[in-house]
Amino acid sequence: MRLQTGKAINALLSANEEVTRMVGDRIYPLVSKVDCNFPFIVYPRMSCLPTYTKDGLIAEEQNYSIAVLADTYSDSVELADAVRDALELERGTFSGQYIRNIKLTSVNESWVSDTYVQELNFTIEL
Repeated sequence: MRLQTGKAINALLSANEEVTRMVGDRIYPLVSKVDCNFPFIVYPRMSCLPTYTKDGLIAEEQNYSIAVLADTYSDSVELADAVRDALELERGTFSGQYIRNIKLTSVNESWVSDTYVQELNFTIEL
């Protein structure tokens, strides 16, 4: 169940009215569809860091890079703010995955292939 955290991210983003107003259902794990319309979101898992004791697994942190891609800078930062609002400090069970906390750890922006990219990095505590 712990490697299904991406389903919880999708559920949280899809439940946010501001996010869905901007992207509809264009929220993708790992990679977008070919010829996807702007703006859209891609969310690959970057790492999984389990914590063990002699009793076994006691906690886990997963790091996700949520990439917001848009054809204008304004749309990219507006959507990035909506993504942050949808995820930051959320707790609970989403799509069957219990989440203890979601923390924003960094934000980067870039211009790649005529596309504005906002990259929000989150640590998710399970």
